[in-house]
Amino acid sequence: MDLLHTAYVPPGDGPHPTVLALHGWGASALDLLGLAPHLGRGHHLVLCPQGGIEVPLGGASGWGWFPLTGGGPRRPSSRPCSSYGRSSMRRNEPTPSTYSAPSSPGSARAA
Repeated sequence: MDLLHTAYVPPGDGPHPTVLALHGWGASALDLLGLAPHLGRGHHLVLCPQGGIEVPLGGASGWGWFPLTGGGPRRPSSRPCSSYGRSSMRRNEPTPSTYSAPSSPGSARAA
């Protein structure tokens, strides 16, 4: 599968901690790349994939991760993550080297 994406690769030898940043509905892979130098003081690899569903925006196009249902019932697979907005980390646990950075309530938590 080909997945269009942008990446910020920090200077220096790796491995680097990695951030997976998912854009919101109607944005693109470039939407969050500007944050990359500010995350972890520029020492993190930041991957910004682009959703595979084209979203028409009145003369322009954006991208989405899943089709909207138009107010109809949700399929079980499209429910928001129940831990959205809450940290699952506890004290004295090792810090993971991969994080997700949701850009909007509609983006999915990947890590």
